[in-house]
Amino acid sequence: MSENLINESNMRLQEYLENIDTINDMEEKKYLFVSCDISGIQKYSNIINNLNYAEKILNRLGLPDECKLISTGYRFLLLLPNTSSTKDKLKIIRKEIDTESIKKYYGELTICISEGVEASYNDLTQGKLELLFRKIEQDAEAARQNKLGSILNTSEDFVLSEDYRNEIETLNSVQKTFEEISRPKKGVKYLAMFRANIDNLNYFFSLEYKKGITIYKYTALSRLLNDFFATGLNNFIEADAGYKDIRIVFSHGDDICVAGHWDSIINFAVNFRSEFMKVIGEENKLTVSAGITLFRHNYPIETIMENAKEALEMSKNNGKDSLTLFGETVKWEKLGELKKLWEKLDELLNEKDKMRKLSTHFVSGLLDYQKRYIDLSENNNYKQGNALWKSHLYYSLAKREQTYLKDMLEKSITDKTLKIPVTYALYKNKGEKTNGKN
Repeated sequence: MSENLINESNMRLQEYLENIDTINDMEEKKYLFVSCDISGIQKYSNIINNLNYAEKILNRLGLPDECKLISTGYRFLLLLPNTSSTKDKLKIIRKEIDTESIKKYYGELTICISEGVEASYNDLTQGKLELLFRKIEQDAEAARQNKLGSILNTSEDFVLSEDYRNEIETLNSVQKTFEEISRPKKGVKYLAMFRANIDNLNYFFSLEYKKGITIYKYTALSRLLNDFFATGLNNFIEADAGYKDIRIVFSHGDDICVAGHWDSIINFAVNFRSEFMKVIGEENKLTVSAGITLFRHNYPIETIMENAKEALEMSKNNGKDSLTLFGETVKWEKLGELKKLWEKLDELLNEKDKMRKLSTHFVSGLLDYQKRYIDLSENNNYKQGNALWKSHLYYSLAKREQTYLKDMLEKSITDKTLKIPVTYALYKNKGEKTNGKN
């Protein structure tokens, strides 16, 4: 993570705070912290980024972007001048947004704007910051409990518009995208969906995390996180020619979903996690869990989304910081080793030397060694075939002049992750002539 970015953001925010008014009275409540939580059913998640509620509110109030302190996931925090004019305008904005939620989204997509917490310049000092954040969270919770309160607590009638028109990109348009990127390519003709979610985001928002951190650095980290998902992800995809068939289904502050040809998506997944950790930084205790599901372009979109979500949940249940692929869940750190193995198996399936070339039958048969190992180690089944799995593997590789593979294969077998590289190599070469040694 670039310290220059953090320092630049810190300076802009501090300059804005000091320019709201000349700070003569350090205890005067000149600032109003207003939080906002966005919640909505899954079909709206892919357009939440495009709604730009934070920007709309700031524009209505005539305030600069520096006033958007935090924008992560489905929530943001605004720093506003604590004036009666600001509060009056917020009431109008809150009612307009609540009305839009009812008329356009049937109340399924809601934006809870809090009343705001008043604060002085001294409240922003490190010793008092924890108390301020606690008040802000309480204020946000009160807004969530009073969802749509600006209109539901009135006597006005709100009739849903008869010409209700869904303004979002519907799931049907996503289906058309799948058809566009379904193209002839070596191997199986599958597409894949990658869904990822930031781990430990609740910790990022927690008071425990905020202890010992200045509001300037916390704001800078939040903006960095939001920028990575809002624009950085798109730049990351466009910068690599290997991702030219990948499409972003949705991307917001803690959740992304992309789709593309299956092998492009898998390689994207490996690099995505590395890019995320490089930008965000290991020290912030934020990691990523993800799931990949493969499908034909004409599969029902609802089924695809649900399958990808289930794969993501498998990764979350694996202690997080994991990827689920081909129904198997592994830690990201393990994926690099598996990538080397599936690339080597792919290479040997396409080897020109017939003595060294492997057949698809042999590669698929490698899974039998893992089955025998599991039966031996987990079920205490010591029948001869199980007990000798390793010597049989070594002998089989020696016959094919591939003994250098034994360490990679043995490690993958004992880690019970062999299905991933084997499936990748077989899928990559399905339909190809791979009549090597069996």
